[in-house]
Amino acid sequence: MIETQGLAARYPSGATLGFPDLSLAQGQTLLLHGPSGCGKSTWLAMAAGLLRPAAGRLTVAGQSIEALSGVHLDAWRAASIGLLPQRLYLSEALTVEDNLALAYVAAGQAVNRQAVAATLEALGVLDLARRRPSGLSGGQAQRVALARAVLRRPAVLLVDEPTASLDDASCAQALALLSGAARLSGATLVVATHDRRVTQAWPDVPCLLLPPVSVQECA
Repeated sequence: MIETQGLAARYPSGATLGFPDLSLAQGQTLLLHGPSGCGKSTWLAMAAGLLRPAAGRLTVAGQSIEALSGVHLDAWRAASIGLLPQRLYLSEALTVEDNLALAYVAAGQAVNRQAVAATLEALGVLDLARRRPSGLSGGQAQRVALARAVLRRPAVLLVDEPTASLDDASCAQALALLSGAARLSGATLVVATHDRRVTQAWPDVPCLLLPPVSVQECA
């Protein structure tokens, strides 16, 4: 579950941006919709514990984010959050299966190779396990990155602009992949997008509309 109240972010310029309050139950899906620069990625970064809120309350997967710091925050993120950013951050020095294994390393746990293989198979890329990211197509790399995000069955899956550079057919495939992956791990799914095809494809999914950035100087 995710709950926010009076949430605000502060930018390096000293300006702040406020966000609407929300309450999202475990297993639900939410769209963060709005134009580029309206704060969608900032919201995701706060929900993942990568950016400290300037004000307000933020509870994710039953944890108050402001109550955590340092190694405790890192451990919580590794255990609870699956993150699929716009840039996939797959290491060219590692094979596909070893890129997934990094999820266990980040959590300070022994690598479960059986779980790695099962997750790759569930997302249709087990045959790519020994390849390097440079040998993958864009769609294959996205599937691998999503497999890494859901590998440890996170409570929350946060996805940033997954369809921005895709044609219509690939967009539909990506959305089906996301919803299936969320069901696979029973995760709450939040997708940040400015792509109207996403809201049209998921008309029944709650949508949090974010306006263009309107900042005010902090007092």
